[in-house]
Amino acid sequence: MSRQFTDNSERVIKTLRQKQIDALKEIAKMLRKKARIKLRRYKRTGNLSKMTQTWVKRKGKVPSLQFGTKPKAWYGQFFEFGSDKHEKRSYIEETTRENINEIESITKKHLGDIK
Repeated sequence: MSRQFTDNSERVIKTLRQKQIDALKEIAKMLRKKARIKLRRYKRTGNLSKMTQTWVKRKGKVPSLQFGTKPKAWYGQFFEFGSDKHEKRSYIEETTRENINEIESITKKHLGDIK
């Protein structure tokens, strides 16, 4: 009498990856929404609040989240990093730092059952 084992490792890896992607998508949606609200407080931002975008990169071993502006909003870098004519407003960095607790709670919600 022999026992047969089924290999579920591929399915487990696929499920974990999908949970990571789902968590990143929810974090991206929250950060994008809060950054747009923050940008509307400033005067003379043009369409920058509409041009703020997030990308969830799925290639590679671990999915990643990128947060920035669309290519037509090249002036967004002046708001984030400043220049000799513009003061630094770093809306992306501030939004991320202010919402660290919410990011952790979203991550725990999606990945908390993994032990």
